[in-house]
Amino acid sequence: MTASDFWGWTFGLDMPEGIVGDNYVIYMWATLTNQDDAEEVFTIACKRTVGDDTTFQADYYTQGSTTNEVLFPDNAEVTPDKTWSAQAVDYKEEDDDHKWTATSDHSTLVGDSATAENKIYGCYVAMEMSKIGRNPADFDKTYDVSFGARIYSDDAATTFDTIPTQTTSFFFPLPEEYYVEK
Repeated sequence: MTASDFWGWTFGLDMPEGIVGDNYVIYMWATLTNQDDAEEVFTIACKRTVGDDTTFQADYYTQGSTTNEVLFPDNAEVTPDKTWSAQAVDYKEEDDDHKWTATSDHSTLVGDSATAENKIYGCYVAMEMSKIGRNPADFDKTYDVSFGARIYSDDAATTFDTIPTQTTSFFFPLPEEYYVEK
């Protein structure tokens, strides 16, 4: 029995192999908005460098209904004169203030694509959840999710190519540990 569980997912880009070279930075993000409370908005982002399949960085952004699009490509917070790490900094939480990690421990992060000559460049982000002291009100919610990405030529680049934003929805269920047989 462990003291915590990890909740996470892998998201990534399916693109032609070799379209970008080693040291290119792929910065992917997912903004989640609670369908029942538009003020409950947060973004999980992941930075990975092409050619380095073990080093990742997770960023966590807190927002509200009027700032839910701070990482979207047409937002004033995302400008071509800043590096990937300097975008929307007023909304980014310090690493010590969130429980999200990005890792290669739980998922294959460069994989074969169903499209010939493509590779999938993924990022696994996870949140550690303690088994004791979980708040049941944090679960059984449906989120509207927007995914996007920016590609920089290296860690210091201030210009980028934008991957268009995609949307979906996601249900965050109550973990099985909360179910009690009666």
